[in-house]
Amino acid sequence: MAWAAIGRAQLSRLPEIVERRRVIREVYHSELADTDGIEVMGDPPWGRWNGWITTIRFDPRTWPGAPARIREALEPYNIEARPMWKPMHQQPVFAGAASELTGVADALFAEGLCLPSGTGMSDGDVMRVAAIIKNQLELR
Repeated sequence: MAWAAIGRAQLSRLPEIVERRRVIREVYHSELADTDGIEVMGDPPWGRWNGWITTIRFDPRTWPGAPARIREALEPYNIEARPMWKPMHQQPVFAGAASELTGVADALFAEGLCLPSGTGMSDGDVMRVAAIIKNQLELR
């Protein structure tokens, strides 16, 4: 019962939560815009992003191996980043399932990274994460 009350309270704040996460994504975009070979994933052409999590994609020709390297570089700062989700067709439980593959899911999994984007982050927190990413890329 208590979980339902918490959920109802969060639903009333949903527009505020989505807007804050959109701002966080825009700060990442602004901070990383001058770095070639990084794309902060934006709104899809058919609608508006729901604000759940900010993801970036590294051009593998410019930044080979960057998703894992950046994720590991953030760990000592107690900053959690995660790989993008493993495509269903790569998961053992679905190994025999029929699938129609275009390569998009595989590319996103190989080249993408989910960044911290909780609503409790300040713009300064986001800028700090972006600065660590840029510094790590400069070390190449």
